[in-house]
Amino acid sequence: MNVLLFGATSYPGVANFSLQKTADVGPDEFGPEAADFLQNDSSVDDGFTSLPTNKETVSLIQTT
Repeated sequence: MNVLLFGATSYPGVANFSLQKTADVGPDEFGPEAADFLQNDSSVDDGFTSLPTNKETVSLIQTT
């Protein structure tokens, strides 16, 4: 698939599949923390997590 129309009813499913696939194949490139975040703490275009410091939060955002 090369193009996905924004707002299509399949969009959430395709977005979640894409994130899960990225997490499966990307730990070496993006790090295990980013892969764990994508697999366990994200949904479509939202992320749900809390980290102890601002530095850790910024680092996670920059790697995902």
